[in-house]
Amino acid sequence: MSETAALLEIFGIRLRYLPTWRIVPDQTYTLTYDSGLFRFEENVMEKRSRVSLGLRWESSQSDNETFLREFGENMEREYQKSLKGKSHQLEMLRNEILETDRGVRLRFIETQYKATQSLVNNPRKMQRLRVCNAAFYCETTHRMVIASLVTTPQYMEENRERLERCLLSLETRKVYSPEEETQRMEERARRREAARQKAQRPLAGLAGRFRKKEKSNMEAPEAETQSVGREDTAR
Repeated sequence: MSETAALLEIFGIRLRYLPTWRIVPDQTYTLTYDSGLFRFEENVMEKRSRVSLGLRWESSQSDNETFLREFGENMEREYQKSLKGKSHQLEMLRNEILETDRGVRLRFIETQYKATQSLVNNPRKMQRLRVCNAAFYCETTHRMVIASLVTTPQYMEENRERLERCLLSLETRKVYSPEEETQRMEERARRREAARQKAQRPLAGLAGRFRKKEKSNMEAPEAETQSVGREDTAR
């Protein structure tokens, strides 16, 4: 990696970025070990950023080969859908599986399409955008990790080498011991199963609340009767 690159590590996920960029957190996301989302962009005030690099991760159950295949298929479908079926506006420039110099097998997708974006000087003007995605599933930490870069075709071609180096620097490292990771995933599985069963019985909780309310209503008159009885005795 060139000397001008900085290293970010968060929850065992590593990514190189340019030191002239800034981190822009997504206010709707809380960053945890299991999930997170934020992006980098140029640290400029007088003009719009020409590039955005997003980093996202999410816990899931899969394996890397399945994920690489499905990610490629799903990304193409999503782009087609977002463009309302106008496939002639989308150019698929690259869609391949690469192995980085760190031994990470990942899916690399590069597309170009027309869109209105804050990355262009006139947000009302349609302009071609270049989008690159590098993604893989970490079988050690059980998370999918995705780096997504959005820029203009001109900026991409002028800075391709260092931008691709940032994308292909994506990797993960072990944070928990194998035993701790197994326990963590078993606990997640238990929570998912409990949520699934609850979703299948949406009236169960409501029925339970009704029973508690009925019991409370029955106990109230009884308590009232006992109180009156004590008053009569006192007289």
